[in-house]
Amino acid sequence: MSDISRPASNERKTKANARHRVNKACVVCRRRKIKCNGVEPCTNCETSGLICSFELKPHRASVYKQEEEIRKELRTMASYRKGLDNLTYMGREELATLVSQMETTLKTYRDQLRLTVSPDAIANYSNTSSIETALVEVSPIIFNQYEQGLFREPSDNYKRLPLSIYFGMYSVLTLFSNNGFGWLFKKMFRTSLDQEETKKTFYLYLKFFDLSSLWFQLNTTQIGAPLEYCKKHYKPAFQNAGSTMDLVVDMMNDISAVIEDNDIRFSGLSLENPSRIITQLVRLVRKHSAYYKQKSGLVTPLDVKQLYMTEEYIHLIFMEFFQKATCTSFFEDRYVEDILDYLDCVFWKEEYVTINGIVSTIVSRAVNIGMNRWEYYIGMSEEQADKARQVWWRCFWWDKWASTLAGKSSLLQNDSINCLLPRRWMEVGIDESMSLDILIKSLDYEAAYSSGVLYEASYYILAKLIDFNNVSIIYNKRFTDFRIFSSNFNDIDTVVDELLDITSNILSLFDLFRSKMAPYFDKIDKTGPELDFFVIFHFCHNEVLSSIENLIIRILSHNNIKEESKLRNRLDELGRSIFEVSRVAIEKLIVNNSLFESIRLMKLSSISIIRIVTFAVDHPDEGMLSSAILLCKFMGRFAFENQHEIYDLDNRYVFDLQPTVTLIFSFILVRIFLQTLINVKIVTQEELLGYMTDSESLDMCKLLLDISSWCFAPLLQDIEMSPMHREVLKSINEMTGCQFFANFKRPVNQGNDGRQFVSLHTPTEDLVSLVNLDEFLALDIFPHVYEAVWQNFNTPSPDL
Repeated sequence: MSDISRPASNERKTKANARHRVNKACVVCRRRKIKCNGVEPCTNCETSGLICSFELKPHRASVYKQEEEIRKELRTMASYRKGLDNLTYMGREELATLVSQMETTLKTYRDQLRLTVSPDAIANYSNTSSIETALVEVSPIIFNQYEQGLFREPSDNYKRLPLSIYFGMYSVLTLFSNNGFGWLFKKMFRTSLDQEETKKTFYLYLKFFDLSSLWFQLNTTQIGAPLEYCKKHYKPAFQNAGSTMDLVVDMMNDISAVIEDNDIRFSGLSLENPSRIITQLVRLVRKHSAYYKQKSGLVTPLDVKQLYMTEEYIHLIFMEFFQKATCTSFFEDRYVEDILDYLDCVFWKEEYVTINGIVSTIVSRAVNIGMNRWEYYIGMSEEQADKARQVWWRCFWWDKWASTLAGKSSLLQNDSINCLLPRRWMEVGIDESMSLDILIKSLDYEAAYSSGVLYEASYYILAKLIDFNNVSIIYNKRFTDFRIFSSNFNDIDTVVDELLDITSNILSLFDLFRSKMAPYFDKIDKTGPELDFFVIFHFCHNEVLSSIENLIIRILSHNNIKEESKLRNRLDELGRSIFEVSRVAIEKLIVNNSLFESIRLMKLSSISIIRIVTFAVDHPDEGMLSSAILLCKFMGRFAFENQHEIYDLDNRYVFDLQPTVTLIFSFILVRIFLQTLINVKIVTQEELLGYMTDSESLDMCKLLLDISSWCFAPLLQDIEMSPMHREVLKSINEMTGCQFFANFKRPVNQGNDGRQFVSLHTPTEDLVSLVNLDEFLALDIFPHVYEAVWQNFNTPSPDL
């Protein structure tokens, strides 16, 4: 028995000894095959200046250089450092200084190498997600107020891009994204989950996706083949007969008839000379713009339709011949000026990315000609040179302005520009070499105003402000480098301090310029170039503040910021500044008594409306009633007799165009604002109506609270479901795990209900179309919808 039991005893003793010998070792020590004392961090790593694995939070396999690679690369220097301890002929103080210098140098190199991509890791990279995704070791990273990147492996069920790149990385227009949509409705559903009016607004927003997507597809189709599109939709008589030039002349004659012009002749135009067609078109554009600016008296729906129709014809002809004329007029600065004149007249209507593409082309041509260099002007007469300088600096302005509109980076770099300012600008105290603060202070505003160049020079200063923001903040690698989001980046607080300093600088520069311009802004009491600059300035101010706001939100994704409260305070400051800038812009626009000017400036105004509404929805208890009254008064300008006739679908000129899309989106936003005020019990509906100070405001408030009003008429048509609409429903289905739309069939039109189906494509059998509002409201889905719109937010959902 004893012989049998002895091995068991030995086995227990062996197991006990084995357990005793097991030591908790860090990964670094195991790789180095040295004994680890298990302290967090361990002594070996601490004395060697390495990052102990005990200090690291678990994360995905890194593509940055690891501690073992760093140790090997610095092995020689580290051995020299160790050898210093064995020196005996040097004094203790000298030795200590030398050792300290070596330690500092080693630490610097280690920090740099920890933020260096490892060639071995790249060679062995096998993840399905991009390398750029692996570079960011913060999960999730919040890019702006609405969007964040969820770093998971791509799959068949996950193909959504983390950013709405189309709108630009920092643009407020990311409100159109899934998360922007969710942000708005989480605010509404929080207090009015089962309220029918909230459900109706949700329905309107989904249908707005469809309408805007339809417009975008139409715009894309037009750009591809402008005159072919015109033959199909506007001039079918030319589809099988008549030359292309006959079609162009016929369209130009239509425009001339609308604007009552008998001076411009189109004889002699040929397809072989596209630049001459553009020149004649630009002459027509100038007269067209002047005609509608001067038009007074009763404005009818027909007038508005004709405005849209002529703009549509102008753009179709322009896009057909623009690229051809650009190539054939390579060395003509006159052609550059023509295109800039065209942009001045039509930028209000066209899609911003298209505008940016035109600007990129023409600015590149101006640079290729040499207009950005002082040598280009040698040998010219002063009159010729000064005119060319004005054209060049208009290119500079459009480069910055178009990049702001589209949310993209600009083309022109300051180092490549060496050109005098126009003579009249220099006469009022400024030159191209001045720093921005000196430039703002040096301009003789009164002399510039008296000589009529104040607003020309102001566009230059505004362009420099935009450029300063782009170069110093938004596209500054110091604040946007992917290394900031590495787990090894340990200099984030220095970055934060620098960012706060430089944002304070840009904010003070904008405030300084606005204070200098304030006396002249106060004098604006009618439409004209002064009001245009006022609106553009406030739009740009808004976009700059918004871009800084989004960049700070992005940096706040970092885990180890000590001064986070400073960034939060700056965010709050920016939000309130944006709200104030937007409010001032809308107040000034109310002095404009021209409906056509209101329509022309609607897209820029909509950015101010977005910012007022988003701030107010987030802060409903901060005296926002006055903002509601202001917005109703502004939107009331678009309410006139027989307004609904504009949306007659027999005439697609209005229904399919950008101004209608922008206007309807503004209607929806203000409706959301009004409903929020009512739902959080700031005011009752009856009290809200009682606060309206004039009949226009009162009428508009009533219309916006009534989904059956003409404001939303285009959305109640049967429009093909957009990809965004489908994505929203898909995300709801994924969130809830049910398919509550699966059995919801598209209602069949009987042909006598007055509705028309609007689509670019033949509808498929599986198309889900929520055309019938009553059936939509009957769906028992809203608790699920409520949870779905919260899914991408860190804030916990409030109790229902």
